Amino acid sequence: PHSAPPSAVFEKHVKQKLAVAVEHFNKDPKKGLQYLQAARLMPLLAGSPAAKAAAEAGTHAGPRDVMGEDDLAVVLGRFLRVCPGLDKDAIGELLGEPAEFYIKILEAYTRSFDFRDPAVTFDAGIRLYLESFRLPGEAQKIDRIINAFGRHYFNENTARNIFRSADAAYVLAYSVIMLNTDQHNKQVKNKMTVESFRRNLRGVNDSEDFPEDFLSEIFYSIVNEPLKLETASSMDVSEQVFLGMHQTSRTPRGQMVHADPGRHLFDTTMFRLMWGPAVHA
Repeated sequence: PHSAPPSAVFEKHVKQKLAVAVEHFNKDPKKGLQYLQAARLMPLLAGSPAAKAAAEAGTHAGPRDVMGEDDLAVVLGRFLRVCPGLDKDAIGELLGEPAEFYIKILEAYTRSFDFRDPAVTFDAGIRLYLESFRLPGEAQKIDRIINAFGRHYFNENTARNIFRSADAAYVLAYSVIMLNTDQHNKQVKNKMTVESFRRNLRGVNDSEDFPEDFLSEIFYSIVNEPLKLETASSMDVSEQVFLGMHQTSRTPRGQMVHADPGRHLFDTTMFRLMWGPAVHA
């Protein structure tokens, strides 16, 4: 009898372990990360008790099993960005944590967004960013997250010559969130006008004003389509979803991968999983 290719078997095994890790993460993000390390799906932090215990037990398989804080933060930031099934509320809570290590994860997560794309206007960028997780409720956590967004957007868009500093991008991002609340909260009776929005941002750009047409475009974009700050349903597909798919398609992760020889050997497993529900449907 034929046997499945080793690469396919290993991939299936990893996916099964990852599914369990996602369940742990969604219940408690920090414990979920610990489970990932225990299951050897994530490197250990160099110098940590777990890394020392693994070294004494001789269970390290290679140099990538243990990482310094900076490298591990990059790995975790990427994991939060691409791993399917993670709860958006849990991601947001973790990104807002004040400890230095979690701030490094936030920075790595934020840097995974490509804001250099000409199609990513400022309001498109903040939509793309905020739709990838749910903002936590605590004001200090929101501030840390929006600050990270402002710095990264500024660093990737110096050629557009709109922002004079990262602080200006941060203040505008915060103002956009406040505008969104003003325009789409039914309890707010006196809605902000485009003139008052521009007036509130006078001198913010390092003592200079933003271009009026730039602010007007942002204002009417938010008025016509609110930011999706709540967890969206599975059927709620925004323009930012397609923008994210377009960007992903240009990375190795988004390229088509041809199946290994012998992948058809999983047909029996798939049939066993599907035939019962199909018959009862």
